[in-house]
Amino acid sequence: MNSNQNEIDNKKIPDEEYSSLGVKTNDKSISQNDRKSSMTLSGQHKLNSTWLFWYISRKEKVHNIPYEERLKKIASFSTLEDFFRYYVYFKSASEVERNTDLSIFKEGYKPLWESCPDGGCWFFRFKKSDDPQEIDLRWEKLLFALIG
Repeated sequence: MNSNQNEIDNKKIPDEEYSSLGVKTNDKSISQNDRKSSMTLSGQHKLNSTWLFWYISRKEKVHNIPYEERLKKIASFSTLEDFFRYYVYFKSASEVERNTDLSIFKEGYKPLWESCPDGGCWFFRFKKSDDPQEIDLRWEKLLFALIG
């Protein structure tokens, strides 16, 4: 490897590159080598797991159809870019109709108690009187914390 290549590999990545993806970092020591390790061959930012969004409406309850069969898988993603590709089209959490469940689970799990016998499954419900901005902020923070 020549000395010019070493200079390029050790170049610090400006925060602006990350903020354009909606990712902010205060860590000024991220090198291109660190950045490359979390990227796919197509230049996308790979997540540690594949995630799935699930939907079910509890108001359309048909008693002869089991809960599991009424679950609808909305999307699957394993990169940060794919997450945002879907997320930008979702209603904000405060705008989702009552009696509607929107879930995110790692691949291999479903929003069913039986799918998580050892725990690791959280459910949040909000009241009509809760502040819509606070609901949206909590949902977004939880999503971002989960996917990494």
